[in-house]
Amino acid sequence: MSKPITSEEVPAVCEALGLDAARGLRAAAVAQRLFAQTSHLHGLTKTARPLVELVAALRAADSGEAPGRDWRAALKQALPHPAGSQLEIILEAVAPEAAAQPESDAADRSIVQAIARRVAALAELAEGLTAGGTREATVAAALDDGQAVELLVSGDGAIRDTVNAARDRLAAWNATMLRPIRAVVVYEGEHPPTNALPPEPTAADVARHVFQTQWEAFLSRVYGVRYGDDIEYVHELRVALRRLLAALRAFRKALDGLVPPLRAELELLADALGKVRDSDVFLVFFREYAAQAPPEHWPYLRGLLRAERCRRRRGFRALLEGLESERFAAFRAKYDPILAGRAAEGGLAPLATGGDAPLRRRAPNILLKRLKVVRKTGRNLAAASVERQHALRIQCKRLRYTAEFLADLYPKGLAALIDPMQAMQDALGEVHDADVYKERITRYHARRRAAGDQALASQALGAVLAFLDNRRRTALDRALVAWKAFLKSKGPRKAAKAIP
Repeated sequence: MSKPITSEEVPAVCEALGLDAARGLRAAAVAQRLFAQTSHLHGLTKTARPLVELVAALRAADSGEAPGRDWRAALKQALPHPAGSQLEIILEAVAPEAAAQPESDAADRSIVQAIARRVAALAELAEGLTAGGTREATVAAALDDGQAVELLVSGDGAIRDTVNAARDRLAAWNATMLRPIRAVVVYEGEHPPTNALPPEPTAADVARHVFQTQWEAFLSRVYGVRYGDDIEYVHELRVALRRLLAALRAFRKALDGLVPPLRAELELLADALGKVRDSDVFLVFFREYAAQAPPEHWPYLRGLLRAERCRRRRGFRALLEGLESERFAAFRAKYDPILAGRAAEGGLAPLATGGDAPLRRRAPNILLKRLKVVRKTGRNLAAASVERQHALRIQCKRLRYTAEFLADLYPKGLAALIDPMQAMQDALGEVHDADVYKERITRYHARRRAAGDQALASQALGAVLAFLDNRRRTALDRALVAWKAFLKSKGPRKAAKAIP
């Protein structure tokens, strides 16, 4: 996989191409905002965000003064490092006639084109939102009611011309994305709404909204699972399912009896994605470690690398078989209308136990109960077993996801809860990874047939295990610092009780 383009590199590329960098960067900023507001619909990973920004900048900044520009040659020279298939995506989105030739691999080209269409649709809309002369246009909100999206745009005095220009550029979006844009309107208020939920949403209302958002975040990315230059497709597919599973758990008392069978099917798919993702993350770690390992250890490490790549291929084949199976097709046929809100009454009926009552009344108790579980699980963390450290990570993740589901109900948000849980989840995730990697490498060493210098193999094993031990200690130290700060702070509890 080639080194991905970053957002910080966009201005330099514009300048190297002799384009109007100021105008290009305005379009890039709007594209970034649009990308973030519609992440469940556009089907692109975080790796593609700088590509969207760059394509928006190129389209907006290119005045057409060089109609005969050789885009392939110009971009090859302007890009800061070889971009692999990213160059093809940029070319498909900016100058399709300069993209890869027909003799290129048809399957790979099909995925590149699918990504490029999405990139181009976002970039074209961002170009429209900066084409009317305004210098301050921004997407204040993208309200998705489950049927269509309404873009609220704010800006300076020329904003109405900008909105009109954007309306003329909706065709690519509406032909490509999971949901059409119904309207682009001027927003002149100070506090734009964050979603299309009713003023006093019930638990069932919020559950339907979360289910639809996460399910569509999953569906919109399935096409990219075969794209080998971006492992984030597998990761974001897995995250969408994990969030959906967390929502099913959080709202299980508000909905009808569909939850248990739905969870069982989703867990099977999440497990298949998890096996591939675990290999991807291990291989990232492996490259980091191998870069600093002594050369005499490389033969041993190459064997470990081959073993992990074989594991990844097996897991990936199983994942594809699952996604292409009749079982998954039947699952989609049954549950897609329900999760996407196309079934009668949203597909999930509220229960009298609280599903039809305003969620605002129950939200603080939901968060406080999760907070209590986190505190209990993390008690005496420094001396906790490996199992309890992992359990704390899971509870931190559940609290974080629940807080994110409920954040729109709180006037000041729930950053005081979400941020420390994310810090704990990240640090304890590295601790857990180190434990898993040690076990995986030790198993490989035990299975390894006698070949070469066994003393050197044992030395290589000892070195990588020592590296992992140090990595684990460092991550656990970070977790302990974050945990102490969390326990001392009154912010999380105050945030959970912010709504009376």
